[in-house]
Amino acid sequence: MTDNITIREANANDIARIEYLVETTYRGEDSKKGWTTEFNLLAGTRLQKGEIAAALADKANQFFVAERDNIVVGVICVNKNGDWIEFGKFSVDPEMQGLGIGKMLIAKVEDFVRNIWGADKLKLSVISIRKELVDFYARYGFKDTGQRIDFIKIHPYVELKDGVSDFEVIIMEKSV
Repeated sequence: MTDNITIREANANDIARIEYLVETTYRGEDSKKGWTTEFNLLAGTRLQKGEIAAALADKANQFFVAERDNIVVGVICVNKNGDWIEFGKFSVDPEMQGLGIGKMLIAKVEDFVRNIWGADKLKLSVISIRKELVDFYARYGFKDTGQRIDFIKIHPYVELKDGVSDFEVIIMEKSV
């Protein structure tokens, strides 16, 4: 299923497609086509204006994209802040989820962190009420560190949808 998928470093020409993927993977009507949607939980956009361009220009980040037939269908960003190395912006086109593209992107980041940055740990954050995402990452060897962060404190611009209570971000970690 992933025979014609290639992974490469992202560049400035990918910004619009990365923004589109992150938004359609998590928010809006199209996100409901995949299993990673936050449509019923959070209102508004997933990204702030200029966020991807700024992150791509920041030397502490490395973005990778998955391409199929020269179209970006997945993205992941890894960030290094001292010894804290975490990935995010992890998105796969909702219509292509379940094909192994996400697994390829995670494997690329693990290899990069280990062989280029020389690190042995990789972290991620996931919202606590998304049990299916927590379980997904656990299947790939990430373990709950027990650390919790108030979601609204780190994302004050995000609005919870009606009926959604305040929740936490779970920090997970894996040895690479």
